[in-house]
Amino acid sequence: MSTSSEDRSLSGESLGWLSWVATIGGVVAFIVMAASESARKFYESYYLGGWSLAFLLVIMGPCFVRSLARRKTASLKNQLQDRIEDLSREDWRRDLGLLQERMAGWELDSNFHVYLVEHVDHKRLPDQFVRQLEHQIRRWNRDSRELWDPEVAKVWTRCRDAAEAYDEWITFYMFSDDSNSALHVAPEWSSTDPERYREAFEVLGKAARELAEALAGVYRVQHAPGAPRS
Repeated sequence: MSTSSEDRSLSGESLGWLSWVATIGGVVAFIVMAASESARKFYESYYLGGWSLAFLLVIMGPCFVRSLARRKTASLKNQLQDRIEDLSREDWRRDLGLLQERMAGWELDSNFHVYLVEHVDHKRLPDQFVRQLEHQIRRWNRDSRELWDPEVAKVWTRCRDAAEAYDEWITFYMFSDDSNSALHVAPEWSSTDPERYREAFEVLGKAARELAEALAGVYRVQHAPGAPRS
């Protein structure tokens, strides 16, 4: 928004200066013409018509220059806008490629995503599922590349934050069983601390839903019209 205002301000200043230059030039030309011998003979021959023509030249000159300047400014603005759009599309396509790389293993039909949206149960959470979650987060943390497209960056940030929050709540509320094959909310809490037991399932359920929703947002952006296909 500020860039647009600055462009309009600069354009107005440029047009104003051009008009002043044209006006001054017209007045000077008019004085020179009026002072010349040939001009005086012309005015004596045509009188009112001659003076009217000279006056029109002084008035119309700045208008003509202003019209040309406006068309040139509009053309330059259109070229600049086209270039900005081209750069934005380049950022978008490049960032989608990076997003696809980061989502490897968490595709729409992956075991992780299917379990998350269809089978997740915090009474017994498979250790393999939690390991996949932790592995993905560690993988992302090793990647320092930045996303430049605002839409892609937004869905990616939401996905990463949701995954990290879910992992943190799992660590806070759940414990491995004796076989280390699954994690559970401490069953003794149901009698010793029923409020905490209820809270654990509510918080874990909400975190899982938020991760599923964040992943859905990523998939929508990945499959938007014009997105590159692998």
